[in-house]
Amino acid sequence: MIACRGVAIRPLRQLRAALVVCVVGVVAVFVWGLIIRSHPAITAWDQNLLVAVNGGHSGFLDAATQVFNYGFSPVWSPLVVVAVAAVIVIATRRLGTGIFVALTAGVIYAPVNLIKVIVQRPRPLELPYVVPGPPVGHSFSFPSGHVTMAAAVVLVLVLVVRQRRVAGIVGGLVVAATAFSRMYAGAHYLIDVLTSMVYVATAGPAIYAGMRWLATRGDVVARIDRWAERKPPPASE
Repeated sequence: MIACRGVAIRPLRQLRAALVVCVVGVVAVFVWGLIIRSHPAITAWDQNLLVAVNGGHSGFLDAATQVFNYGFSPVWSPLVVVAVAAVIVIATRRLGTGIFVALTAGVIYAPVNLIKVIVQRPRPLELPYVVPGPPVGHSFSFPSGHVTMAAAVVLVLVLVVRQRRVAGIVGGLVVAATAFSRMYAGAHYLIDVLTSMVYVATAGPAIYAGMRWLATRGDVVARIDRWAERKPPPASE
């Protein structure tokens, strides 16, 4: 276990099981995406649900949607990840752990664009109420990059911090709010956001374990922590 003040990077003891779950989850995501793309009835049901969600629009939902849609967008999400890592560093005085959190969340998110290109599910049709904020974008819909990034950050924090229950509850609310905001804005279907959560829940632990294995080779995290803690020599009088 790589420990630090208030934070510990815990190993996953059953790495083999994590890898099996990862493979099964990723394959299921691809297969499910190809199935729903070829069944218009599923997309029609998804679209009707979005219309119902969008129909309950309000000023509060508009404002909240803008926060989450901007916060976990491809442009701003790296800053959010860096901010979370910075909080970890400040709270624990461990630079290596902060870097580990940021890199692991990024690696979990990385395959999303590949999944989008392979499945090629079109974005939802335009909804009756246009939510103010960033445009929906022209990339494919399946899965949601915003929700994947939010879930990836939450998963890594849950695996790293000792207050797992608090991180899980607060993080779960953030992921749920991000998912709802993407549906409310008409950027993604319900199946898209749920698939993002399934992908992170199945592939994330194995990626975390792999990143931890890389970090422990040569004691990289500890070396970074020791380097960051070095104090400058006293000035000569």
